[in-house]
Amino acid sequence: MNRFSPSRLRAALLRSGMNQAELARKMGVSRGALSRILRGLRSPNSRFIAALKQGFPNLPLDYFFESSPSVEEHPGRN
Repeated sequence: MNRFSPSRLRAALLRSGMNQAELARKMGVSRGALSRILRGLRSPNSRFIAALKQGFPNLPLDYFFESSPSVEEHPGRN
């Protein structure tokens, strides 16, 4: 399963040269929501994920996600 990575969003923001206010405006989201997601205090909703393409048109959406280890089945548990 893949999970959203606030650190990858921070890295993309840093490389872009934009500040949080500029990115929020470009994405059409509030600066507060962006800040909470960047700090890992809130998980992004589907609208935010879709808006990432407006903020970072040259990055694939899967860049912002990292794979989490799969849960191994425990013997005897079904």
